[in-house]
Amino acid sequence: MVYRVAMVARPPTDRRPDGLDVDHVQIVARLLAETRDAAQAQAQPGEGDNATVIGFQSWTRSCFKIREQERLVDWLTVIDASANFTFLIDGRPVRFFHGDAEASLASRRLATHTEFRVCQRYLFDVPTLARFVIETDSAGYAARVLLRTYTFDGAPTGDAFVCWTAPDDSTRSGIRRTSTPPRESHSREIAETPSQADG
Repeated sequence: MVYRVAMVARPPTDRRPDGLDVDHVQIVARLLAETRDAAQAQAQPGEGDNATVIGFQSWTRSCFKIREQERLVDWLTVIDASANFTFLIDGRPVRFFHGDAEASLASRRLATHTEFRVCQRYLFDVPTLARFVIETDSAGYAARVLLRTYTFDGAPTGDAFVCWTAPDDSTRSGIRRTSTPPRESHSREIAETPSQADG
């Protein structure tokens, strides 16, 4: 399945200051949100599926979906399929995690070796790191997805870009959910892979 967003009248090149195409950012944001929702909807608490299990499943499935999408478009490339899952959008390294955009772990904001290598090789004019942040509501479903940029030492740069929000009718991809505000504490830390979870 190729993820697309509704096209509106825009300049021939509609790119953010960090070099990322807005349409491409929104496509990936939607993919991450829908994958998170599917993992949450399919969870079985009675069988032991707690927040950690759901978070790991969401992260693993998101990595898989991004690799699938990579084969279908020319602007997306996975460059690190390890626990530090990293991919390129329009040639820029990006990672993702679930939590709070303002209170994320410092380790998630720091550059990985792969990101350093890519940025040094191509000498980007905007030396920032991009992170998708999936924020969830009290039921565990995606409430919004933001794109946050950081300096190489983990300091935020500018405001977060809200690139996806849950639809008002609270229905998407055949999943029925209740509309509740983003949760505060639980959304900050959902799961950790053996080295670093970004689900």
